[in-house]
Amino acid sequence: GELRVKTAGGDVLVSGGEGDAYLKTAGGDVFVKGVRGKVEAATPSGDVYYELGANAGGTNLDVGSGDVIISVPDGSVGAEIELTARNARSAEGVVRSDFPGEVEDDGRRGGQFRATYLVNGGGPKIRASVERGEFQITKKR
Repeated sequence: GELRVKTAGGDVLVSGGEGDAYLKTAGGDVFVKGVRGKVEAATPSGDVYYELGANAGGTNLDVGSGDVIISVPDGSVGAEIELTARNARSAEGVVRSDFPGEVEDDGRRGGQFRATYLVNGGGPKIRASVERGEFQITKKR
């Protein structure tokens, strides 16, 4: 199946489900856990909390002013996480990750920070972007 949620304000919480999820709020946080499919989540003002699930390829997480927090459960599938911070002055403080990453553009030229992080050896691509905010990629303990 497919899930589509759009709200003019407030938080969006999705827990579990088989299929793709399209989630958008005009202001609030988005929480995604246990979705077996691609996720598109967006908020201009708020955070996106995403727990890596199966079949995560094609996932896009977009935040205007706020943070993107990605948690990786034990035994999780692999993923390649591509991060973009559109208004970063440097890589300092933009990303906190429990996984190895490679910075492609440190933000000094043009104010855009880009990096790729490999989770559990890599796999389907997940894209995450922020206008003003930070990224966290953590092992869920």
